[in-house]
Amino acid sequence: MRVKRLRIENFRGIRNLDLSFGDSGIVVFVGGNGAGRTTVLVAMQYLFSWYVARLKSPNGKGVQLDECDITNGQPYCFIEIEAEEHDKTVRWSLFKKRASYRKPVDRLARRAELNRFVDSKMEVFADGKEHNLPLVNFYSVNRGVDAVPLQVRQKFQHGPLDAFDCNLNNSVNFHSFFQWFREREDMENELYRELGEMFIGELQLVTVRSAIRNLLPGYDKLRVKRDPLSFVVVRNGKTINFSRLPDCKKAYIALVGDIARRIAMANPQSAYPLEMPAIVIIDEIELHLLPKWQVGLVERLKETFPQVQFFLTTQSKHIVTSLKKSKGDTLVALDREVEG
Repeated sequence: MRVKRLRIENFRGIRNLDLSFGDSGIVVFVGGNGAGRTTVLVAMQYLFSWYVARLKSPNGKGVQLDECDITNGQPYCFIEIEAEEHDKTVRWSLFKKRASYRKPVDRLARRAELNRFVDSKMEVFADGKEHNLPLVNFYSVNRGVDAVPLQVRQKFQHGPLDAFDCNLNNSVNFHSFFQWFREREDMENELYRELGEMFIGELQLVTVRSAIRNLLPGYDKLRVKRDPLSFVVVRNGKTINFSRLPDCKKAYIALVGDIARRIAMANPQSAYPLEMPAIVIIDEIELHLLPKWQVGLVERLKETFPQVQFFLTTQSKHIVTSLKKSKGDTLVALDREVEG
């Protein structure tokens, strides 16, 4: 699935914005403070919350627009997205009008196409087997690794639908990633004991480790050490305690690992999950990263996740100057003129 177009009218600080993305694999939004970078991503988050909700339940509800989302001085707000998969287009929208505004508005909340699209995706699950689903996930600026849990306090589900998370509270808690990793590695160890040298690794964990290795040169083999109990990672050939890494590196490893594990979970029928399509939305991609880590980041994202469509915001010149239009990168410059 690919996002082809996004329309925003009177949503928070954005008066009118109509964007076409073509075949862009990387879309980066830039602009000064208050220009609407995060607002664009939140509009996408709201719209995709309905996709996720309907996947999980035929009557599921995503985020409803509220009057506080309407631009000051305007009577309504409207957001619409158009996506494409296998030459099939699906379009849906959200709409909210002020209760005090009595005049008719030529805008509606439409989700019929979305419902049909999701129904077609879920019909194949009637055979009782797991099937691939196009992943969508959102990462806000409220992300970080404040602690690394080592005890598995819940049993995790690992199916395609479990890969989806609306993140409606706008914060990202990587605790679930580390707990998932610990549980999954326990399963991997059991399989290794049963199969011996024939066992080449649990696919979802192999996917996560591969993504970390590709995106963070010099870092490899994230695993759980049993005595003493701790998460460790190999850095330039030396095993070190994960908790002793700088916050910027911990957050980056967790972000990359979380994207990879969700793609792997959403695509159980793929032997190469990192090559599967997805939509990943990240606010302030350079968050926590030192400038030297920002250099080449976009290229490494594309190499590691070649079929993922990324929507990013940034204020980093290193990110902006690395974009290449000839390779399908798109830069969207927002300014205060879009504000109400």
